[in-house]
Amino acid sequence: SMLFATMLEEDLEPSLELISDLFYNATLTDYQREREKMIGEIRMDLDSPKSRAFDQYVRELFWQTPYNAVGSMLLETLPSIDNVQSLLTHYRHLYRPDRLIVSAVGNVDPARLTQLLEQYL
Repeated sequence: SMLFATMLEEDLEPSLELISDLFYNATLTDYQREREKMIGEIRMDLDSPKSRAFDQYVRELFWQTPYNAVGSMLLETLPSIDNVQSLLTHYRHLYRPDRLIVSAVGNVDPARLTQLLEQYL
């Protein structure tokens, strides 16, 4: 799983604070509502012949790999994921500081970044 963040230099600390909140305080309380919303958005996207063709292409190309998680696959699996506690356990397994890889580009002071990562994560 990946999390991408692009920010200005002055937003580094508040951004890491937010990411820390995602790591340590996720509750997924709105999961049921968000799941239904996501299903609707995927169905709407797959109404386009171009999107549907690309979905099927990627699904076949990456069959039996983690990269085949396309819209049609999500439509098949999302309805069966209704145990929020199991989902939260899986989330906490994936999103942990010890599994984090940080890549920083631009005007970033490595010592400051290291200090902030140790503080927030």
